[in-house]
Amino acid sequence: TNVRVAMQAVATLGPASALLALAYFSTSDGLSYEGAEALFVSALGLHAFHVAGYAVGTQDISRKSASLISGTTSGVGVMSGAAAQYLTGAALDTNGRDFVPLFLVAAVVQVVCFSLFVRWWDSERIFE
Repeated sequence: TNVRVAMQAVATLGPASALLALAYFSTSDGLSYEGAEALFVSALGLHAFHVAGYAVGTQDISRKSASLISGTTSGVGVMSGAAAQYLTGAALDTNGRDFVPLFLVAAVVQVVCFSLFVRWWDSERIFE
């Protein structure tokens, strides 16, 4: 459980930190193109730690049903991602193409989801 939580912390709090830095530095005009690119790539790269956190955690809670659990949660993630594309476009159209509020929302979602993961995750086997 501790290793899964630690990996998930890197996978969610790392990108949240990078997105907050993007939001902060882009409003203060203190960020170069290369700096913004490095922060954005870091956010995406740090999310890869999810593989050692939640992604393999489904095998901990159920070896027999791991594929069903993983497929269901992936399906929810894909549907959420598809809806987020539309909502992001609508938000950018409304606010003059300012990405700062979107970075802040994404960072908040990351932090909230990590706290929910910490609150309810347990690597003990639940199903056969």
